[in-house]
Amino acid sequence: MKFKQSTVGAIFITIIIVLGYFIYKDNEVKETSINNNKHITICKVYKINSRRSFTDACYYYKYNNESYESWESIHNSGNQYLNRYYKVWVSTENPEYSKIFLNQEITDSTEIVSAGFEYN
Repeated sequence: MKFKQSTVGAIFITIIIVLGYFIYKDNEVKETSINNNKHITICKVYKINSRRSFTDACYYYKYNNESYESWESIHNSGNQYLNRYYKVWVSTENPEYSKIFLNQEITDSTEIVSAGFEYN
């Protein structure tokens, strides 16, 4: 019985390590693509997703007349970000890769309209 438990434990730990590695590599690929092919634009936070211990700010942006959606994990309730505009870096190589800067709110209506949004 101990052998079976230790085998299951070893398999479980191996799976966790492999998953962690792939998540790390995926994030590294995205960061490299964004940094090497950076386009700076504006995004709008349109929804805050709260689950047990995780909160995500969902946002969308436009690149080459197409809309893209993404999300960023945040460490607070996030309501202060809702329906506001922020700076975002987008990869020109893969526009689905983006990085939002929630500490850089955009309030200039001209910039917001230039990025393809309607400003109210």
